[in-house]
Amino acid sequence: MPKFIKKPIAVEAIQWVGSNSEEVQEFIHGHGFCEFGCLDNYVKNQSGKAQIFMSDWIIKGVDGEFYPCPANVFEASYVEAA
Repeated sequence: MPKFIKKPIAVEAIQWVGSNSEEVQEFIHGHGFCEFGCLDNYVKNQSGKAQIFMSDWIIKGVDGEFYPCPANVFEASYVEAA
């Protein structure tokens, strides 16, 4: 079976830590989310809605789509660009 390596592509991302709701709202430009007290925090993407949990990273993809990524997966997959 052939093996493949993911292309190194820089992405923009922000981590939702609870105290930065305004920054998250600004980052996703109206593509979802909800303030504290809302039980359904999400980003809208090509698949519909993707739920966001506290400490998730919200990634802006190469086509301008947004999707959540659990912190442990993000930290294992990404390093900060220089």
